[in-house]
Amino acid sequence: MNHSKIISFIFCTFALVNGYSQDSTTTAGIFEGKVTYIHQILSPNKELISDEEFFRDMPNAGKSIVTLYVKANQYRWEYENRIEYYNPKNQQLAIVSKRIQDSVYYTPASIVEDKIEKIVKSNLTKKLLGYELTAQEIHTKWDTKTFFYSPLALKTNSTFWRNHKYNYLSEMTAIAMAFPMIIHHQSLLGNWILAVSKIEPMKLDDTVFNITSSK
Repeated sequence: MNHSKIISFIFCTFALVNGYSQDSTTTAGIFEGKVTYIHQILSPNKELISDEEFFRDMPNAGKSIVTLYVKANQYRWEYENRIEYYNPKNQQLAIVSKRIQDSVYYTPASIVEDKIEKIVKSNLTKKLLGYELTAQEIHTKWDTKTFFYSPLALKTNSTFWRNHKYNYLSEMTAIAMAFPMIIHHQSLLGNWILAVSKIEPMKLDDTVFNITSSK
């Protein structure tokens, strides 16, 4: 199965499960709630290794669940191996390992990972959960991230993230005025795609964003 077929399968699966447009905003027009993404690792070079060989010994065929909790200017990303908390008071990230007990790494969210060479509008479009998505490409020397978004889904205030350079959130939200629905990462070191599978608007207690040590 090639990259385009894998990606098409992911989108079709999401459409069947959630084949309607959900209201993903609060009354103030800013999203608050829980977002579930599917993270899928993609074969880095199908000319060197087939998809069948690449995924053969990979747990769950390279697929995992990623969850985002967001409320105003704070968030919590939960991955298979870590949790990332953003504290807007000091504009700092706390990254908690799920694999190493009591391991917490702090870093300013303003640190630039790789310098952006250009951001260009993509001709690609997608439809996901009933939303029509447009795309932009972020190019660095080493990789390209294509992010898809809708002005009607996962709305945010871009000023919240003005100095948040980690994962290019500042650049993405400045353009989209929303969190991305899909991110497609391509580089020589590896390819992956992150796509929304479920949106759950809800009121979140601030304790959701309290840092908890791994157990």
